[in-house]
Amino acid sequence: MNTDSQQSTVEFLAPKVPSRIPSLDGLRAVSIALVIAGHSADSLNAPHFLNYFSHLGNLGVRCFFIISGFLITTLLLKEHEKTGGISMRGFYTRRALRIFPPSLTYIGIIAACYALGWITLKPGDLAHALTYTMNYRYNPAHWFRHLWSLSVEEQFYLLWPGLLWLAGRRRGMKAAWVVVIADPAIRAILWFGFHASDSAMTKHFEAIADTLATGCLLSMNFNRIGATRWYQRFQSSRLFWIVSLGLVLGGDGLYAVNPACFYVIGQSVANLGTALCIDWSIRNFGRGVGHVLNWRPIVYIGVLSYSLYLWQNAFLNPDWNAWPTKLPTNILLASGMAIASYYLVEKPFLRLKRFAMPGNRKTV
Repeated sequence: MNTDSQQSTVEFLAPKVPSRIPSLDGLRAVSIALVIAGHSADSLNAPHFLNYFSHLGNLGVRCFFIISGFLITTLLLKEHEKTGGISMRGFYTRRALRIFPPSLTYIGIIAACYALGWITLKPGDLAHALTYTMNYRYNPAHWFRHLWSLSVEEQFYLLWPGLLWLAGRRRGMKAAWVVVIADPAIRAILWFGFHASDSAMTKHFEAIADTLATGCLLSMNFNRIGATRWYQRFQSSRLFWIVSLGLVLGGDGLYAVNPACFYVIGQSVANLGTALCIDWSIRNFGRGVGHVLNWRPIVYIGVLSYSLYLWQNAFLNPDWNAWPTKLPTNILLASGMAIASYYLVEKPFLRLKRFAMPGNRKTV
């Protein structure tokens, strides 16, 4: 086999990682911590300084998206290696068991509170929540506002697995590169040509698809870049964290300087830095930051992150002027509801996922 063939084979093999990918739950914990820190400014009697951290919520959600792109692509590549193909039925069964029970439980409880007259929703909110199109809903009630990210995830699930299934891994990777390269131009057209809202620039699928595509590309190139000597030296140097965190903070920091620059190019810059941090954490899970991310209490927060994300918006809620939205009571209540959701709803359905796994093998 010649060098080019060897490189191509390495490039398209599934990432060489354990079935339970190291650091992933810890990274989810960091992501949800950023979201809660950003949303805490909405708490009743929140100190004024928290307003300076409100933008962290956007960064936290983008971390979730890159992790999702990496994880979903890794699972699909592993399935292709194991079975020679991708079972679309199996994929959507697993995703349905993972996503729908906790989210529909949350939506159902909020809808019941609305029917009882305890809270207020806007016309159309419930329809957008149930159809996972909240990312195209302008100014919904706060109870459902955070569901935009779940909508983006569902739209990603509808497109990416089918693309890999129909086009193959090589063309799929080319398509992901096109999205990463073209999305800044798309955002520029939306901002300057159509005067898109701030919400559209960070929530519409066409405006943030490159975040998910960045995670997909990290998965598809994981083995190749890991075998590259210059990258190995870069990861082991102090310069790595200066560059990676500089990209994250610099890209996100553009929002305070010039929102248009942040929306158009800053998000892409921050995505690159975030992907580098995620990659280092997975490869170096036994030392430094990687060791902390795999510490049991941090992992537990990551395990709860999905339910915690669902419930935090109900209590970090400026539309509900009552004691449950006061710091730190609201965070404790959100955590309690997340724990209940995980053990009573999420975990029982997760046990069923093993029946939809390729060869019934347990994976992430």
